[in-house]
Order: sequence, then C-alpha cells, then structure tokens
Amino acid sequence: MIYSPITGVVADINVKAGELLQPESGVTIITDDKFIVKVSATEDLINKINVGTPGEIYLPGKDKIYPAKVTEINQQIDSQSLTYPVTLEIASETESLKDGMYAEVTICIKKIENQILIPQKAIMFEEDKTYIYKLTDQDIIKKVWVEEGAEKDGNVQVTGDIGAGERIVIKGQHFIDEDTKIEIIDSEN
Repeated sequence: MIYSPITGVVADINVKAGELLQPESGVTIITDDKFIVKVSATEDLINKINVGTPGEIYLPGKDKIYPAKVTEINQQIDSQSLTYPVTLEIASETESLKDGMYAEVTICIKKIENQILIPQKAIMFEEDKTYIYKLTDQDIIKKVWVEEGAEKDGNVQVTGDIGAGERIVIKGQHFIDEDTKIEIIDSEN
C-alpha cells in the first residue's frame, strides 16, 4: 500500500508490484488546489533564496503572469546539473492550468526601490567603464559616467550623475560625441 500525504488526481503510476521504491519514484499526483513549478538555482543564487521568497510564473500558453512563492529549497546539489532544486507554488487561479505546461520563472532575490532605471541600450562602454549621454537644458550632449546595478526586462539600474526625469540618449548615441548639439526628432522613443 502507498499512502499519499496530499489529495488529488493520480496522473501516472510508473512502478510494478515487487519493485523497491525511492522517494521520487512511483506515483505522480496532480493536486486540485496547488500548482507547483520546479526550477534549478545555481550556487551563487541559492543563498539569496528562502522559503517564502516571492516570485512570478509566466505561462506563455496562457500569456499570463501568476504570483508565486518559494515553498521548498533542496539543500543538496543535483550531481548532474550542479544546481539546487527549488519549488515555487501558485496558490490561486489554478483551475485552468495543466500539468506539463511550459513556464518562465522569476524569483525576487533583491528588491530595490527609488532607483534610476534606464534602458540597457542606452549604456555605452569605454575600456572597463560605462557611461550614458544625457541632454542638458540646451539640448547639448553630456557624457555621464555610471555604474550598472540590477537588470530586469531590458532595463538596468544605474548610479551616477543622473536624476529622475532627466533626458538621456537611447538611439543614435554611437554617432555623437560629448558637447554635440542635437535636435530631438521623437522625444517619446
């Protein structure tokens, strides 16, 4: 007899009578009230993740993002992938989700507030330093040295001589120099 600690629908039984069972073998059960996603975390990230850490699960098949949280972290490394298994759970709106759907997972390992976030494509490089071009009130270009921080969705957090609401160059910056006077054609893009 095999007893399950959860309720749900038995989706697969891959053992035969007389076989020795290991903890991960045997029966696959799809629960009615939970939808879990298992991902792998690398060694440099595993210590930044805790049970309860918030995350997001994007399901392209549904074109929807679901809030989730980390429910389990395996402290033993997987010997084949050299990563640590992490389980996230979606606790609401799971009625239309199916087992085996493709998911993209984002885990919030650091929350940064009140920072300057700019498009990654605005960043320029000179040797081992990074800079951007910002516009002065007279539409003259000024080179501003910045340090990059966290990245998300094509944007990067920067620190340096730049403030909220200042205008920066994100197109054509490879064709201009500092102190160049420019004419803005499309200020929205």
